[in-house]
Amino acid sequence: MTSNNKYDENLAKNKANYTELTPLSFLERTARVFPHKT
Repeated sequence: MTSNNKYDENLAKNKANYTELTPLSFLERTARVFPHKT
């Protein structure tokens, strides 16, 4: 499947733009980003 979105073109996959978030990894990341909110 090819995207016609100009923002999807020529992006190399790295941690900044391509990280699969599972429910648990999302919660772990949220706890790191907002440590005083958990």
